[in-house]
Amino acid sequence: MRNAKWYSAIGHQHGLIRTMLKEAFTYLGDMRLEPKRRQEEVDGRLKKVARACGSIEQMLDPKDVPQWLPDLRAVCDSYLKDHDGSRVLMVMHRMGEAEGFSWKAHLDAPPIGFDFDALFEKYRKEGNLDLALGELVGCIQAVIEEGGKDLRQKAIEDLTVILETARGLQGQSRTSIESALQVIWSFFKLVFFAVNPELATLHKMLDLVGEVGAAILKADDELRRVDEKVKRDVGARFVSGQVKALTYSSEGSILPDSAQGRLDATA
Repeated sequence: MRNAKWYSAIGHQHGLIRTMLKEAFTYLGDMRLEPKRRQEEVDGRLKKVARACGSIEQMLDPKDVPQWLPDLRAVCDSYLKDHDGSRVLMVMHRMGEAEGFSWKAHLDAPPIGFDFDALFEKYRKEGNLDLALGELVGCIQAVIEEGGKDLRQKAIEDLTVILETARGLQGQSRTSIESALQVIWSFFKLVFFAVNPELATLHKMLDLVGEVGAAILKADDELRRVDEKVKRDVGARFVSGQVKALTYSSEGSILPDSAQGRLDATA
């Protein structure tokens, strides 16, 4: 129940977070202290920050938790485990968000719609989708290099267009990525299984095409993982914690059974 006592408890924990963060950075920059003592002082305060973040999260409905709160807790926990200096900048960024945050304004704000593009971007950065797309680029590049002596010039030119399309998928929307994966595989089916059936005798080339197919499947799997995280995020923002109807449509693998069979046959 949101009464004066409840807001006071939230405010106390929030004040603790801000104070401990300021002190942590003060100790971090105090070169007069021995390194071990300095690290101990920093760690002690970041532990309190992480605990305070967790305490506030327990007091809120999942839909009311501002994103900076679990992010700050997570980055503090990570820093305490490995003392990776790069995480200091991440803590500083979250510190700025915590400093100017108003709970009353946040909790009393009118409801807003879901920004699915923002959610997709958030979870793609946390996952391996971009890594999988990078592997796909490498596979297509290998086909072009190997096919220089066997493919017609037009096929090489078209493959180059496909390569640049794959390279441009970093940072693109979900719809663009899925559409591009479908187009890329359709192109490979056309060039290697329909227009140039004689390429079926080139085992090295078919192995490389099989690797392209596997890379597409891997990217598609990563895309589905992002979908599931977005779905869970949306569900968590409702009191029930479940949104069974809100999900991206999926027809399963983007590779038709017949195409997958051809790839399996060349493995």
